[in-house]
Amino acid sequence: TDPLAASFGVPAKAHVPWRGQPLVNRVLQALADSDSVQDVIYVGSVPEGVTMWPTFTVPSGKRFSDSAALGLGAALAAAPGTRLLLVTGDLPWLSGSAIDAFARQAGADLNYPVIPREVALKQFPEQQRTWVKLKQGHVTGGNLAIIRPEVVAALLLLTGRFFAARKIPLA
Repeated sequence: TDPLAASFGVPAKAHVPWRGQPLVNRVLQALADSDSVQDVIYVGSVPEGVTMWPTFTVPSGKRFSDSAALGLGAALAAAPGTRLLLVTGDLPWLSGSAIDAFARQAGADLNYPVIPREVALKQFPEQQRTWVKLKQGHVTGGNLAIIRPEVVAALLLLTGRFFAARKIPLA
C-alpha cells in the first residue's frame, strides 16, 4: 500500500482527498478537458466523490505491471489502432492543455515526458522527486506516456522491470 494512501486510510493514492475531492478527479477532469482523449479506461476501484466518470473501468491487478496490462488490454479493445495515453491517478496539476501539448509532440513508439529540474522546482519547490542526470541536465519523469498500439505487447514484457526501477535512476 502506498504510504500517502495509508495515512488517509484509503486503498490507493487516487482515493486521497484533495480540495474536497478524490485526487483522481483532477486527472479525470484533465482527460475530459483534453481534445486528444476520447475514451478513459480507469484501472482500479473508482472512489466515492468522483464527478468525472470514466468511460470504462477494469479491476486492478496485484502489481503495477498487472494493472498496466489490464488497462492497456482494455484500451486496445476499446480503441483498436489508436495511440494510448497511460497516466497515473495522482497528478492534481495535470491539465487538458498539457495532455494536448504532449500528444502533439509524441511521435515515437513510446513517449515519456521529462521535466527539467529548474522547471519542476520553480512550480513545485517542496515536492520530493527522483532526478536523473542526462547530458542536458537533471530531469524528473512526467508520470504519463503515449504508446503506439503496435508496441504494447513488447512493452508489457518490460513493465514490471520499469516500475521496479522507477526510483533507481541508474537502472
